[in-house]
Amino acid sequence: MIQNFEFAGFWDRFVARIIDSIVMFVLSIVIGIIVWTFGLLIVILIIPSPENTLFAVGCGFLAFLFSLIIGPSIYTIVLHKKYGQTIGKKALEIKVIKTNGKPLNWKTAIIRELADVINAIIVLTYLIIVFDSKKQGLHDKIADTVVVRVKK
Repeated sequence: MIQNFEFAGFWDRFVARIIDSIVMFVLSIVIGIIVWTFGLLIVILIIPSPENTLFAVGCGFLAFLFSLIIGPSIYTIVLHKKYGQTIGKKALEIKVIKTNGKPLNWKTAIIRELADVINAIIVLTYLIIVFDSKKQGLHDKIADTVVVRVKK
């Protein structure tokens, strides 16, 4: 059960998010550039024409935007499901678990991330973490999760 865990506070979670933001930004740029370049090469080599090149540039740019917008959610969902932690959480030695102490399943990881996207829009909802006894944000309450310190 969760009473055996120490809940991670606002600042640990904040620093973990900063680390994850840097990691996700770099990954998104690298993936976006690779996809964009690959698309351009295919169009230029297979059907070289100004219209196709312009189309490839547009598609590459959309792929780049997709990696910047959707990529971070995929990163978070997959790492929370597989390890209970993102790279930032691992660096701060904290992880996400369900309130019953079990690891997240796909459904919980997705619900938590969707709720966190809403949190990001309403920014002030993150302050709930400061005052909550279990240090849960709105997204944690919606997904029935907590962020705890990793036992060594």
